[in-house]
Amino acid sequence: MLEKIKVKKLLSNYKKMLEKRESLVKPYYTKRNENIILTNDEHAKMILLEARIQQIKEFIDDLKYLIE
Repeated sequence: MLEKIKVKKLLSNYKKMLEKRESLVKPYYTKRNENIILTNDEHAKMILLEARIQQIKEFIDDLKYLIE
């Protein structure tokens, strides 16, 4: 039971982290959708954020599986 509570807390923390990362990548999507050319630095940051977002989503799915 205690471990399930810890997993739920961890899940909550990762959901907050996901929201933060998604808010960080949003300006890059906006620029790209407005046909504004991203600098190499911006493009690299966007790719890294997208990769991290994907990792977090996969980890959240794993945590959800553990508490089911």
